[in-house]
Amino acid sequence: MAAAPTHLPQSDPLDCEASVNAHVEEQLSTSYLYLAMAVFCHRPEVALKHFSSFFLRYFDCWAELTQQLMATQTQRGGRVILGDMEQPETSEWRGGLHAMECVFHLEKSVNQGLLELHQLAASKRDPHLASFLQYHYLRP
Repeated sequence: MAAAPTHLPQSDPLDCEASVNAHVEEQLSTSYLYLAMAVFCHRPEVALKHFSSFFLRYFDCWAELTQQLMATQTQRGGRVILGDMEQPETSEWRGGLHAMECVFHLEKSVNQGLLELHQLAASKRDPHLASFLQYHYLRP
């Protein structure tokens, strides 16, 4: 008689719930910061209209990605728990270069968080979350 196929146990999708919620908050903060940058650059005394448009596009992008992550969390039976939204550390930048340097560090930080969340999903054997993150965030 043939042996039954061995299946690797999958963990409960809720194992990653707290980490997903923490990342949702990070993405919302990121989106909020992009909005603050867009408003700053649009001010008459700053007059960086194209920078403002750039930051608004990123605001929209992060807001949409966050909505997708929250929808995925609830579709998997998880809960989305939102904390208080803190205002950005600053709403003033020294100019376009300074704002872009801040964006560089912000994107590096968010990307590192995504890599860590993906690694957690893989270690918890949560292929749905790992695949979602790979497709929506981490693909080249």
